[in-house]
Amino acid sequence: MVKRILFSLAGVLAAGHFALHALNAAPPPCGRHACSAQIAACQSSECGSLTGKSAADCRRSCVAAVQAACAENSSLCAASPSGAFVE
Repeated sequence: MVKRILFSLAGVLAAGHFALHALNAAPPPCGRHACSAQIAACQSSECGSLTGKSAADCRRSCVAAVQAACAENSSLCAASPSGAFVE
């Protein structure tokens, strides 16, 4: 019984450690969230008249193209500073 409690406690502590570590991780600089404005601009200009599978393929290619461009020039998707966090 004591062994089961100790293993359960160890499991909870390990899960908590990994959860907290994941919360502190920085988001990728060229992820979908960071590049959302550029991805939306590409999708509205390139995929507006498409429907179905072709529209989905177009949206995926926009994401891939914007992320590839960001990988070459990371300032492409740099978020502008928000006044909400300025003291």
